[in-house]
Amino acid sequence: MSITFSTRTSTDLSAQRKKQVYEGKRKVLFESQDPGAYICHFTDVVHPDLPIVSGKGVINNRISELFFARLNQLNIPTHFIRRLNMREQLIRATDPFPFKIKMHTLANNDLSERFCLEKGTPLPRTLFEYFMKSSSNPLMSREHIMTFGWSNEIELDDMTEIARRVHDFLYGYFMAVGLRLVNFTLEFGRLYSGEFMEQSELLMIDELSPDTIELQDVATGDFLSLNMVETDLATVAATYQHIAERLKVLHAVNSSSTPLSVG
Repeated sequence: MSITFSTRTSTDLSAQRKKQVYEGKRKVLFESQDPGAYICHFTDVVHPDLPIVSGKGVINNRISELFFARLNQLNIPTHFIRRLNMREQLIRATDPFPFKIKMHTLANNDLSERFCLEKGTPLPRTLFEYFMKSSSNPLMSREHIMTFGWSNEIELDDMTEIARRVHDFLYGYFMAVGLRLVNFTLEFGRLYSGEFMEQSELLMIDELSPDTIELQDVATGDFLSLNMVETDLATVAATYQHIAERLKVLHAVNSSSTPLSVG
């Protein structure tokens, strides 16, 4: 099926953007006219050493907007303010934690290799794992995090509670479109306030997109993997589009449109 991307925008951002403050593997952050907010730009990069997947950044922006907007409505605190255009959204500026939380409901390739589980095995309870945000993403424990002074027990408990609520929301949402949630990764940051910035609020940050969520097709049992170790770039491009179509975040149009492409 071919797709097209809506050209609806809220404003021309060329005048709003200021200096770049961060460049990651898949996103770039710019200062905005609001000192308390950033402009998050989603790129088409899948892996720094591989060709881009044209349109992938548009899909991730739309899917992340969909989920963050719904979570905001459910009073789950996130950094998302609004989508600005096809590739960009306005987000609150936070002080990010140097670790991320991953929640597993099924055994994927990673768990299968680490713990000799059969791939696809349902876990009897949701598995929480903590990883340091670095090139090697080492596995951590809560004790590591508290010992290093990166967070405290109260904040970690709050993150766990938020993560469980996000899990329940995502699991039900994906099941409604015939997809099973395998795992997903969350990141958090502190939003400071008060005259001396002495108060902080915990917010979900980063993105909720195919880059942070792994899924399984309920009907076929196929894993929709975006791991380049497991599949090829053309399949990855098709998987982004397939997930977007299931979630109905892009409009199907006639055959003159151009689908996601590699290059």
